[in-house]
Amino acid sequence: MIRSVFVGIGSNVERRKNISVAIAALQKHFHDLHFSSVYESAAMGTKNADNYYNLVAGFKTDLAPEKINQLLKEIEKSSGRRNKTICPLDLDLLLVDDLIMHKNGLDIPRQDIIDYAYVAVPLAEINGDQRHPETGKTFREHSQAETLVDQEINKIDFSWGN
Repeated sequence: MIRSVFVGIGSNVERRKNISVAIAALQKHFHDLHFSSVYESAAMGTKNADNYYNLVAGFKTDLAPEKINQLLKEIEKSSGRRNKTICPLDLDLLLVDDLIMHKNGLDIPRQDIIDYAYVAVPLAEINGDQRHPETGKTFREHSQAETLVDQEINKIDFSWGN
């Protein structure tokens, strides 16, 4: 079964390079990808960490969520991810159609969609009219909610070769 998938992409180490690496890796495995703008934000929950670049990618696939997540973790590992403060590449499976799955290490839809602007805003940019399968609100509504953690995010000029 073909499903619409949305993945969060983030980096706070060699950000332009690592975001470009993530995009190239996703393009190698999936087709017809679309991307949000890239946003810069401060690291959440860690002091003295460099700012992050974040965006969301969307694509269609027939892979099971577990397989998608495994592939994302392999791409992450190849970038040299070290810990929460030093994060060359962070790839999070955010959403798979209207699937609800909170088991086997997967959190779909990911709670970050509701909690953090750095996820909610880029997701709403490319998938704003879809409804969150648990809350019933659109992703656009979530991106404008007062319940988001107070965090400044800024759209940046970012281009890559696609």
